[in-house]
Amino acid sequence: MKTSQFLSNDTSPPNTGRIFALCEILLEDLNNYSEAMIPIDDANTLNIKLFPQYPPPASLSPHQVPLAVINLNDLKDDNWDLTMLRILPFVDGVTSIRQIARKADAEYKLVRKAISHLVYYGCVMLIDIFSFGACYAPTEQIRSFAVDRDMHVEGRSYVLTAEARAAIQQAELHSENRSGIASGLASSQTPGSEELAYKANEFLNGSGLAELYLSLRQGQSLKNWCLDHADLVTSGVLDVRRFINFGVVKGFLYRVHRYAVAGSQVKNREGRSKAETDGTNIKGGGHSDSELWKYLNGLHSFDEIMTELGISEKELTSRLKDLGDVQIIYK
Repeated sequence: MKTSQFLSNDTSPPNTGRIFALCEILLEDLNNYSEAMIPIDDANTLNIKLFPQYPPPASLSPHQVPLAVINLNDLKDDNWDLTMLRILPFVDGVTSIRQIARKADAEYKLVRKAISHLVYYGCVMLIDIFSFGACYAPTEQIRSFAVDRDMHVEGRSYVLTAEARAAIQQAELHSENRSGIASGLASSQTPGSEELAYKANEFLNGSGLAELYLSLRQGQSLKNWCLDHADLVTSGVLDVRRFINFGVVKGFLYRVHRYAVAGSQVKNREGRSKAETDGTNIKGGGHSDSELWKYLNGLHSFDEIMTELGISEKELTSRLKDLGDVQIIYK
């Protein structure tokens, strides 16, 4: 194909001519649409598209939990990477990256890379493992939430259980029926659902939701908080996990992590164990204490320890108690 010498043949004065006009159109299209498709002649077209640049995602840890901020199924494509397709059903805001790899029967490194892509494009965010034994506390941003009515409405809709949302919708329909606005619709509200709707509106109306978040504090486990608010939790009004996740996602709630620090007695025992037993099981309980000792320097959260060792919070707490001289730090 012969070149048309489009650039070199333009002898127009400065700020005039076809190249100048082309640049003007290009600038306008890129500013307005982030792309341009400009015909130059019968055989050539200029195609340019701008792609957003995102900061690279931080290093992912096995104990982090991916939480979708959009409907991932809407993006699903049969041409996706096989690992991505396999892990998608397990990205539920509850399962950690390590657990996703196990459930999907996929290699951890590939799973971590797939999730990092989802984080990079803003499809998911990473949160901590949800636990009733964990502590949660408000951040300074709780002040903004307390006066943001739109966020209150969004929060009330999100933190209610599915049953409570259905009861409220049923109560609203029942009210419309009685007022004649929708007299053609049958009302089938039961006493139980009416009571549930009443409780949901009573506890989560106005500043009630903000007050609930403010009642969370350091040193108080979520389990104990639920006991203090048993009337709200056991009545089926509040979805506790969604209640916590909403605060974390919006930034006015944070997870208070626990870290274990071994005292001198445990450290001395560790040294003797390495010298005498070379890391074999001392207690005979099916687990080696040596695999736990390396995490007792105050740098590894309970979430990380449980994930790496594949044990429950109850088992970890029991093993730390058996060791004796171990201090638990909250931060």
